[in-house]
Amino acid sequence: MLQRYKKNGETRKKIEKKLYIKIKFVNLQQKSKTTIWSMKKIITMLMLVMFSISAYTQEWSVKNFSVAANDISASQYERLYKKKACALVKVLSVDGIQKAEGKVVGDYEKKGNETWVYMQPGSKDLAITVNDEAIFHIKFAEYGIARLESKVVYVLTIEKEGVLEFTNPVETFKVGKVSFKMIRVNGGTYTMGATPEMKSTFDDEYPPHKVTVRDFYIGETEVTQELYQAVMEENPSKFKGAKNPVEQVSWDEACVFIEMLSSITGAKFRIPTEAEWEYAARGGQKSKGYRCSGSNNANDVAWYEKNSGDKHHPVKTKKPNELGIYDMSGNVGEWVYDWYIEFYPEMTREVAKNPKGPKMGTRRTIKGSNYSHPDAKNRSCARMLAQPNVHNLMIGFRLAL
Repeated sequence: MLQRYKKNGETRKKIEKKLYIKIKFVNLQQKSKTTIWSMKKIITMLMLVMFSISAYTQEWSVKNFSVAANDISASQYERLYKKKACALVKVLSVDGIQKAEGKVVGDYEKKGNETWVYMQPGSKDLAITVNDEAIFHIKFAEYGIARLESKVVYVLTIEKEGVLEFTNPVETFKVGKVSFKMIRVNGGTYTMGATPEMKSTFDDEYPPHKVTVRDFYIGETEVTQELYQAVMEENPSKFKGAKNPVEQVSWDEACVFIEMLSSITGAKFRIPTEAEWEYAARGGQKSKGYRCSGSNNANDVAWYEKNSGDKHHPVKTKKPNELGIYDMSGNVGEWVYDWYIEFYPEMTREVAKNPKGPKMGTRRTIKGSNYSHPDAKNRSCARMLAQPNVHNLMIGFRLAL
């Protein structure tokens, strides 16, 4: 069990110091409510910026750049520049690279997890784009190499941080007296969207398309009110219940909560992408092809229109899905990372790897049905949308790592 808990007050001070904000809780009675609200809003927005910067773009990092002393690939597979043999940089990255810029000679070659980039002798730097989300400018001198030499092989290692920080099938975290679990989901390739078993699908669930996701962790349940209270010292939900999912939290506020939780626990929590969420809802590698998350019978796994009494219920009171995850159908809808797009891009020639949706938008995607929805909406591919500042008593969220 991971337990790196600090008092919430101490955590807030640490975060506020990072933001260069000092808040004095002295004579608050003399301050107007408007002033206090404005201060809170400023902190919320600054923390949201921190989350947006760190959520994905900083998950990649350069781990090493060095000479591969015994590798003779540059001589065996020689490429010339002005009649002189080039240097060879082998870039090691799980997802490969999208672009290599600098004194690059010809096209780069993908060989499994390696990308071979031939460069002019004397080159001093290289710019690499990974997974369309991170750009690195590597200055070789920073790694003790003044310039590249002819026929020499170099290895550049780029790794994803945070995702595989843990290895257990289930990781337990604790904030004060409140504990919660994260379920490991082994990655794989699946068909996302309106597959035949989903039935009664909507236009925005088309076309069905192949998607590959890497290994990740996802919350066993939706974020509960007791966990939200433990971190934020407030509970905005209309229907109160410690074990019930928190609701009336906007996407923006969910990001602030995650930034706070990450600071408390030391783990890099985030909001799952739409592709991750649906993969987990379908059961991942253990999927049995159900329409709902864990069953073809909604009553087994979901609180929805016919059984909810028009309100959400405590988490884990219905059956889990194939991965041991609860309430991915019914109870409350859940924010995901992606900006909403009306139709999935046509992806017929290649598999989309770890997609995160459009880079810009006005509304965020919501996955999962809620307690007011009819049975047809309980399908795992169902989608909704809302502006990121919206508060709704039918919308909550779930964590990812």
